[in-house]
Amino acid sequence: MEIVWRVMFEFFIAYFDMHDALMKLTWGFCR
Repeated sequence: MEIVWRVMFEFFIAYFDMHDALMKLTWGFCR
């Protein structure tokens, strides 16, 4: 069960990082 948590945690961090980069890119593009 610990492996599932680890995978979910990694996925969440990767998704959050991607979302942050996407928002920064969008803001830079709009300006």
